Amino acid sequence: MTYAIDAMIPVKVGEPSCRRIMFDEEQNVKVLIKEIYLVEEFKNEARILEETCKRRVTWKYNSKLKRTNFIASDLVWRMRGQAQKDHSEGKLAPNWEGPI
Repeated sequence: MTYAIDAMIPVKVGEPSCRRIMFDEEQNVKVLIKEIYLVEEFKNEARILEETCKRRVTWKYNSKLKRTNFIASDLVWRMRGQAQKDHSEGKLAPNWEGPI
């Protein structure tokens, strides 16, 4: 059930089944070693897919941005930090100040 290995019910253990008769421990060990290497391949493929998806999302997000260059004399809205907020205004105080 876990790790792609089927569990056997204790009643079945006492009965000789085709599965138990044909079981070869050396063959089983070889197959498990091969699967260990496959896990590393799957991890690498997942890492590559993750990086591809991140780059695609980044490209999509950045394609919608409007880039602007500011000059020293431009008027801008400056974001206030928590320390600069006027607490007498309460929680509805503006987050922005300006134009400067």
